[in-house]
Amino acid sequence: MPRAENRDTYVILAHLENGSLQVAPGQMVRTGDVLARCGNSGNTSVPHLHIHAQPAERVAPGTVWGVPIVFCGRGVWMRRGEILANKPHC
Repeated sequence: MPRAENRDTYVILAHLENGSLQVAPGQMVRTGDVLARCGNSGNTSVPHLHIHAQPAERVAPGTVWGVPIVFCGRGVWMRRGEILANKPHC
């Protein structure tokens, strides 16, 4: 799991195509860098990308709380289950 720059939050990318990872843990990446291919791994019926951000510290054993994510720094907020494909963004 890559760690965010502030070291307080993990960002998780799930359901990637098995074997498609192009980066190593701790590697610096820039906008446009390929991280992996979108896939259908895990318990899914169609290829998609699951993005989840969470605090590095758990509130209680077995508990994971999500934190809000802003895309592009333009105030584009996502809600649980929302699809970004048809939204105005970068």
